[in-house]
Order: sequence, then C-alpha cells, then structure tokens
Amino acid sequence: MNKFANIINQIKDIENDYSTLSTDLNKVSSAYADCDFQLNQFIKKYDDIANQNEQLKKTVATLTDEIACLKKVSIYTTLNKQLVEKDKYIEVLEKRLKLMNNKIDTPTKSPEIIQEPIEEPIDEPIDEPIEEPEIEYETVKIGKKYYYISNEDPSYVYEVIKGTNEVGDKLGKYNKDLNKIEKE
Repeated sequence: MNKFANIINQIKDIENDYSTLSTDLNKVSSAYADCDFQLNQFIKKYDDIANQNEQLKKTVATLTDEIACLKKVSIYTTLNKQLVEKDKYIEVLEKRLKLMNNKIDTPTKSPEIIQEPIEEPIDEPIDEPIEEPEIEYETVKIGKKYYYISNEDPSYVYEVIKGTNEVGDKLGKYNKDLNKIEKE
C-alpha cells in the first residue's frame, strides 16, 4: 500500500503542479492580451500621428506658397509706393513749371512809347540779365523722413511741406557719403 499511497501523493503533486501551471498560464495569457491591446493602441496612435504629419506637410506646403505670393505682393506694394512718390514729385514739378510758364506768359505793362530824336549809339557795355540756372530737386530718404536735395554745388537739403509736397525751408548741406544733413 505504500506504493499506492506514493502514487496517489505523486498524482496529487502533479495535480497541484498542473493547477499552479494552469494559473501561471492564465496570468501569461492575460499579460499577453494586455500587451496585444497596448500594441494595438500604439499602432492606432502611430497611424494618427502619421496622418497628422501628412496634414502638417500639406499645411507647410500651402503656407510656403502663400508666403511666396505675399513676397510678390510686397514687392508690388513697394513698387507702387515708389510710383506714387514719383507721381507726387512729378505733380510738384508740373505745378512749378506751370507757375514759371505763367510768369513768362503774363504780359508786362508795356511802357508808353515816347518818340524822341534818335541819337547815335554809344559803345557802352550792355547789361544783359544773367540767367540763374534752374534748380532741380531730388527726393531722398534720410533716416525716417523724406527731403528734397538740390542739384546745386554744394547740394542743399530742403524740407518737404506736408500735404503739398512743395519745397520748404533750407535745412543745411547734404553729405552724400554719410547720407545726412550738415547744419551750416
């Protein structure tokens, strides 16, 4: 009977080992299921991030195109501002020309002609009016403001009268190398 009791004990030990192994197998199976679930979650997150990355790439490409367009518009805006400034300068010059033409065209009162006997001319030097050279102005930005620079030698700086863009007071000499006004 001893042998029989030993065999029964061994069967009970095997049953206990089987029960322990079965419990361990259930734990491993549960851990595997958890790992599988987490792996699927990571795969979903990876797919979401990959989709977001693609969307961001498309957005970057779109924004890059928009920036290129804005730069073109900025160049056009700058050129337009320069054209407007030149138009204003042309208007000022046209007004000056019109004023000068008006001065030339306005008839002066002709003196009454008195007839006197004609005498022989005496060789005296005749004083002819000296024509002063016409001063032209160029618009230059010094610092943050615009000024008129004359074509005189030396060049002088004049302020721009706001609203009319006419030549204002003389401010000093223009130092072209330093792009600044030197007070007299």
